[in-house]
Amino acid sequence: MTVNASYRAAWVPDDDPNRPWDEASALAVEWIEAEARQRGQRVVLVTNTRDVYISGSPLSRYSWPNTHTSPRSGWSGSRGVPVLSYVPHEKELDFATDLAHGSALCIVETVNSPVGGWAASVGALNLISGVPSSLDPKLAEHLDTLAFYGNNGYPRGFDRDRAQNVLDDIQRDGHLDRGLIVSALAAHRISVNGRVNIGKMIDAMHGGRSRRR
Repeated sequence: MTVNASYRAAWVPDDDPNRPWDEASALAVEWIEAEARQRGQRVVLVTNTRDVYISGSPLSRYSWPNTHTSPRSGWSGSRGVPVLSYVPHEKELDFATDLAHGSALCIVETVNSPVGGWAASVGALNLISGVPSSLDPKLAEHLDTLAFYGNNGYPRGFDRDRAQNVLDDIQRDGHLDRGLIVSALAAHRISVNGRVNIGKMIDAMHGGRSRRR
């Protein structure tokens, strides 16, 4: 079961501390450039800031203003373009998915801000294994329910209480992985504030403060 994403998706997981960043970037560049050629479009690189160092790396081909952007610098060009998102955090992930709407998105992950849940939710192709990512079907059902209560960012009260119940169920099933759940909610278009709230709730549960029904 996957989220009906509006873009083709791939990713390079940060699952090997010995893998050079240039190697991960090269895999992402190869995939997103192939997508761009099929569409007759130009790739846009999204990084956390415009001053990230990319000189000499496979990403250096996107060093020009019309092919490199960040949420801080904004974007005045066309949307619906192939996007390569390099080690995004929460805001950058949302920015990249919005920019890629109707086209293609490739993400190079960092363990500091995991996107495995996003990848599994949208069925993103794992460029290391060559296999599309996927979720456990029961977890996918839980995430659908969790997302249902998240339209307002899980404020205190009914929505947060229901979300806590879902997280308790996920914990009982042995799937309470903070990074996976939070990034999966990004695929469900839950706001950054909502994902932060869910992250805090999971942190509390890992600290032994989970609330009983």
